[in-house]
Amino acid sequence: MDLLRIFMSEQSPSFVFLVKPTHFGFNPETASSNSFQQQLEMEDHHQVMQEFSQVLEILRRENIAYLVFDSVPEKITPDAVFPNNWICIQPDETLVLFPMLTPNRRAERNMQVVEELRKKFEITTIIDLSPAEENNIALEGTGSIVFDHVHHKAYACISPRTNEKLVRELCHRIDYTPIVFEALGPKAEQVYHTNVVMNIGSGYAFVCLDAISDPLEASMVRKHLEADQIQVIPISIQQMSAFCGNMLEVKNKAGEKCLLLSETALMHLEKNQLAALPADIKCIAFPIPLIEKIGGGSLRCMLAGIHAKPRF
Repeated sequence: MDLLRIFMSEQSPSFVFLVKPTHFGFNPETASSNSFQQQLEMEDHHQVMQEFSQVLEILRRENIAYLVFDSVPEKITPDAVFPNNWICIQPDETLVLFPMLTPNRRAERNMQVVEELRKKFEITTIIDLSPAEENNIALEGTGSIVFDHVHHKAYACISPRTNEKLVRELCHRIDYTPIVFEALGPKAEQVYHTNVVMNIGSGYAFVCLDAISDPLEASMVRKHLEADQIQVIPISIQQMSAFCGNMLEVKNKAGEKCLLLSETALMHLEKNQLAALPADIKCIAFPIPLIEKIGGGSLRCMLAGIHAKPRF
C-alpha cells in the first residue's frame, strides 16, 4: 500500500447528497431480501416528507454541506430516498454506478444527477457496473460495500444484493482489498446490506460480529480492523436490527467530525459504546422512524457521500 496515499486519504466525506422521497412507500419488490421493511396499514406520506425536511434542517443547523435532488419524475421509485445504493463518489475522483436487484430500484439511477455532480465536483473517471443487471447481478453501492478509504479496504457481506464476484472485480479496478463474509439476521436470514452490519469512522467501527455466522470470518473482520488501528465497538444483533450499524461519519464545514445516525439507533446504543468513540466525534441524531419502518433503511442509506473535491 502506498503510504503517501494512506496519509492523504480521509474516511469522512465533506459533502453528501440526498434525494426527495416523492414516491416513498413500502416496496414489495425488495421485501423478500430486506427483513427490516415493515408494511403498515396506513402510510402517512406527509409525515415522511416532514421527516425528510427535518433531516435537511438538522444538516443545515450542524453546518454540514449537502445537495438535494428530485427523484426521476416519470417513474415510481419508492426507495429513491436511499441513493447510496446506486452511486458513490470515491476519494480518487471516481464515480461508480451500481447494478440494483429489482426493476423499480434500477429506475432510481438518474443521469441528470450524475451530470450535476460532474459539474460541481472533480470527477475524472466513471465506472459503470449497471450492465450486470442484464444477468440479474447486483452490487448496491455503499449499502453493499463499507469502504475504509484510509487503508483501501472494502467490507462486504454477501447477499442477493451483493455479488461476491462483482465486489472483487470493483476492488481490483479501484485498488481496494476486498473483505468478504456472510452475515445473518435474527431469523437466520441473510442481511441484505453490509452497512446495517457495520460502519467505519476515523479510528473506530461499530460492527455486529455476532451476525457474522462463520467464526473464522468474524475473526477475519476483527483482525483486519484492529490491524489498521481501528477500534472495534461490538453491537448486538438486536442493536443491528435497530440500525446501530447504519451510521455515517462526515466532516462539517468547520472540519469537525460528526457521526450521523438515527434517533432509533442512538436510543439503542449503550453509554459505554458511545464512550468508546474518539473524543473529537460529535454524535448527531435524526428522527426518521417512519422512513426506517417502511423503507427498511436508516440515515446512512439516505446519505450519499461525496469524497471528491468541489469545483465551487
